[in-house]
Amino acid sequence: MTKVNIEQLYKDVGQRVREMRKYRELNINQLAEIIDLDAGFLGQIERGVGVPSLKTLATISAALNVPLPELFQTTTTGPTEDFMVRETVNLLRRQGS
Repeated sequence: MTKVNIEQLYKDVGQRVREMRKYRELNINQLAEIIDLDAGFLGQIERGVGVPSLKTLATISAALNVPLPELFQTTTTGPTEDFMVRETVNLLRRQGS
């Protein structure tokens, strides 16, 4: 059985939230306002010291237009390849409309 390092999981998720927030060109206060969450707590989540509920993570992922599992991907930096492909397809569809 694989042992999960929960502290590292929180740090990884927080890093992904920060990466996706920055990719969306939102500052922490803007995202906090969108999801109706205290900016200080959002900062704690991004640093991996805040413990978000699943509901909070779902709200964050929806606001960032990212599937919830995307927040649990452990890529080195930036959006995952799947995310970038979806974004490119969506952009092309919008341009074709």
